[in-house]
Amino acid sequence: MISRLRAQIAVRKIRNQAAKNELNNMSLDEINTLIKKTPADLEERAKRGSREKFLEILAKVPDVEPEEFDKL
Repeated sequence: MISRLRAQIAVRKIRNQAAKNELNNMSLDEINTLIKKTPADLEERAKRGSREKFLEILAKVPDVEPEEFDKL
């Protein structure tokens, strides 16, 4: 139960970070480090991000239907 809660918190942190920063070529080590960050750390990192760069990278993502197993 606790590990599931930790995983949910980690996913939420990553999603919040993704909304604030570009995630171009983020390694597993960087994701692992991000999971361990506090909200204050994430806010500081978000200030260094650029919405324009994020949108530029997002524009490169193909607009296709998700795989069957990824559909909600």
